[in-house]
Amino acid sequence: MRGQLRWSGQVAFGLWLTLPLACWAQGQQTNPAWLNQPQFVALGYGYNFSFQSPLSSLPFTGQIWGVYILTNTNPDSQLQKVVDSWHSQGLPYFFVEDLYARNDGSMPADWDSFRMRNLAGAYINLGGFYASQATPLYSLSSPVFQQALLAGAMEAVDLGADGMTFDDTTGQMDIILGEADGPATQDQAGSFDSVTMAAFQAYLQENFTASQLLSQFGISNIATFNYATYITANNLTQTWNQQPLTGLARQFYLFKREEELTFLRTMISTTKQYAQQKYGRTFLFDFNGNDSPDAYFLNDVMDFEFDESPYIRGGDHPFRGVDTKAWKG
Repeated sequence: MRGQLRWSGQVAFGLWLTLPLACWAQGQQTNPAWLNQPQFVALGYGYNFSFQSPLSSLPFTGQIWGVYILTNTNPDSQLQKVVDSWHSQGLPYFFVEDLYARNDGSMPADWDSFRMRNLAGAYINLGGFYASQATPLYSLSSPVFQQALLAGAMEAVDLGADGMTFDDTTGQMDIILGEADGPATQDQAGSFDSVTMAAFQAYLQENFTASQLLSQFGISNIATFNYATYITANNLTQTWNQQPLTGLARQFYLFKREEELTFLRTMISTTKQYAQQKYGRTFLFDFNGNDSPDAYFLNDVMDFEFDESPYIRGGDHPFRGVDTKAWKG
């Protein structure tokens, strides 16, 4: 959850100069003029209106990283005022959704079955800077999680927002490598929750014949196959996700990537259609790509990308300026 903004009802940290480095038209929608121009956008402010923040003296051209709508506990009337405060200045406002984490310290009762787990069955929480906060992670294999994300996007449309920003867009794949926003470890590798295991089993059954499953992966009965059990039985607990990924580990990665793309295509087209039909508005989707090569697969489904990798401070990427120049020309 790189750049996660923790809401206390006051302020959030971080400012980024965001350029529309990439833009992909979605259907026949008419994109706003600002999308084809460099932008200096805010990432934060918490729930305060822009005119209340001490940062309001800066010449922001919009709010690209607003409230995390899925975990928001404020009434819609409060959120509406936040959106309206930006629109009153002629500036766009985007809500945020995270594709694998909840940062509100609560868990709906029916979410435990798809909370991410490692091979030992222990929960996987967000690591790195956020390790002490025990932020739970969830699998996109769950229709319940997918429906919650869709409902959040619909709410954003109803509140008059201009779009939705997705954070942790590669998290569903990163977790396979044990990278839950921290150093790669087997304790942080997964996810082997029951919902994901059932979905992966269905993926293999759909994409391979019985003879292929046996000859390529040694799976004799796909009906009883469980990937976690397979790894343990074959003494692969420390090497199953060794890079470069091969065999079933590679298929697991491809399965999660395909799953995310399929979901996002459906969610984005459904939300855009809803915004057009009910309000006659264009609703945009963008994602935090972190200038990571494994995020480029999302270019085909999003309207644009912003890169949360501040070049002003150098970051951990020595080619930031070169990349920007190459993309912009």
